[in-house]
Amino acid sequence: MYKTMIVPIDGSESSFDALQEALKIAKESKNAPTLKIVHIKHHVPLINSMGGIPLNMDEVLEKESQHVMDKANDVLKNETVTYEVSSDFGDPASIICEKAETEHADLIVMGSRGLGPFREVVLGSVSSKVLQRSKVPVLIVK
Repeated sequence: MYKTMIVPIDGSESSFDALQEALKIAKESKNAPTLKIVHIKHHVPLINSMGGIPLNMDEVLEKESQHVMDKANDVLKNETVTYEVSSDFGDPASIICEKAETEHADLIVMGSRGLGPFREVVLGSVSSKVLQRSKVPVLIVK
């Protein structure tokens, strides 16, 4: 039924629950779809509590992204599904919707909650924005 599924992950438990659900759907499908796992790096306003020591945000974001992608690879490495893990930089909801279009995705599978209430207040609910903007079906996993 599905050929390509976009699965955004941010490192939260909810995003990895969505990855597990996408994996389940893929394994139950007659023609297993390709899972396109994406971690989106984006700046969040930070207060430097390190006594004025400047933080290299690019380095911090890259390390976080690599950690999240490594964790996704660990979840999927022994599975029989086809998948790709990548990262991107920008507004998460916009990148998810753009990726769904460029990859000709049939479904976006994502968690209902990200990394916490502070980010949600600052960024707004990414899942809500994707639901509003997406041109393909979106499965929100709780």
